[in-house]
Amino acid sequence: MIKRRRIEITLFEQERFFQAAAQAHCPVCRASCEILTAEQAASFMAVQLGTVQRWLAEGQVHGWMLVNGDQRVCKNSLFLS
Repeated sequence: MIKRRRIEITLFEQERFFQAAAQAHCPVCRASCEILTAEQAASFMAVQLGTVQRWLAEGQVHGWMLVNGDQRVCKNSLFLS
């Protein structure tokens, strides 16, 4: 009697979700641009969140803080940094 082996191959696909940024009028540069959260800006620039927060504090990029403490970053300013 011949024993047959069964080989099972399982593939996993990693999905990446990115929430769309809001298109708005930046109050700092007065241009129409995408407004990103600090997390979205970090993902877009492939840096850590702390780096974006440091850029904001040092004035290398511009943005503003919402009443609830969330930070928003002008996407146009990311190209200037």
